[in-house]
Amino acid sequence: MKRTVIAIVMTLATLSLTHAVAQEREVLFMEDFEGGVGSSVTLDPAAELSVTNDPDLVFAGEGSLQLEYVQAPMYQDVPDWGLPGSLALPLPEGLAGLGEVAFALRAQLSTPIVVTLAEGDDGPRYNCLLWCAADEWSEFSLALDDFVSDLDGPVDPNGRLDLELVNGIALIDADSFVRAIAEQSPLFDAEPAAEQTLWLDEFVLRAGEPPAAMPEVPAPLAHYTPPMRGFLVIGGRDVTVASEEQDDGAHALRLGYTMPATTILGLMNAIQPDALADCSAIRLHARTNRQVTLIVALEEQREPGDLGKSRYESVVTLEPSEDLQTITLPLALFKLADDQTDPDGALNADLVNMLSIADVTAIFTGGEVINTLRLLPPVAVD
Repeated sequence: MKRTVIAIVMTLATLSLTHAVAQEREVLFMEDFEGGVGSSVTLDPAAELSVTNDPDLVFAGEGSLQLEYVQAPMYQDVPDWGLPGSLALPLPEGLAGLGEVAFALRAQLSTPIVVTLAEGDDGPRYNCLLWCAADEWSEFSLALDDFVSDLDGPVDPNGRLDLELVNGIALIDADSFVRAIAEQSPLFDAEPAAEQTLWLDEFVLRAGEPPAAMPEVPAPLAHYTPPMRGFLVIGGRDVTVASEEQDDGAHALRLGYTMPATTILGLMNAIQPDALADCSAIRLHARTNRQVTLIVALEEQREPGDLGKSRYESVVTLEPSEDLQTITLPLALFKLADDQTDPDGALNADLVNMLSIADVTAIFTGGEVINTLRLLPPVAVD
């Protein structure tokens, strides 16, 4: 099954600054769901779309859009199945000046969300991956640079997002992708499917560019400052995901999990294809509660589809510690995985669009593994 490639970069300045500047930019479109669901639809035939007026489930005003559904895998080869946990909003024409997509999002169960802009019904897609925490509102403000071409979708002839061709935006619960992958491999354990609800409020499109955060050196390859974005987790039981502020003000991803025997857990960070173009190494800062064996992998994509991908790996053993440990992995240490092929036999850093970290300890020990892993955003270094 083809996997949808999803990517994201950049964070924003403080919310107060964002809101202050946003008031000065032209609003191209707004939906606050005060008068009903509006033009929004769901592509999940088993889902129920409505507006709730429960004040505990409304971000602002008196109503929010509510999508109720049951988690299910997304089968790309069964088009009539639809898209589980999906929400689509048709957009007006004339979005050439679009600079920001902003909204508030809440989930009953924590889950990754894919936000997609498509050039027409069957055209190229541009995706952004978000993390939606359970039982709290997350305010997202997305710049156009946050949307990256889906290389598993239709080929874009000019290689850029053409706003004049975009006629809608979709939000999809990426749990459906995760479940589809887990179904195909016994290496990934998955929680039983459960009832899920998403709430969306204050959906706004603004002209111009939103204020950007000050650039970081070296540049992070993921963002763990709330609201978190750019990653998803595959496998594991009792998985908990949180952003944890460190003494120096940085934010680490705190990932708690249980791995049944002979299974693995993967943290997949989607990155811009050229994010590693000028670097010579990947640097991690990690802390674990127990000894673990991690496989850090870089996946390059030369062309659409799985046959155009090659995965390169490096193995890391991490000992338990009270402090974050620094791990620097030169790109030269990454070797082509045993089950992979690459026509030129070499890692092309400028083609890498996925960085994953897999805990494979339960494979080597043959028993259950319970752990908490803390990780600062990986960075590319010269």
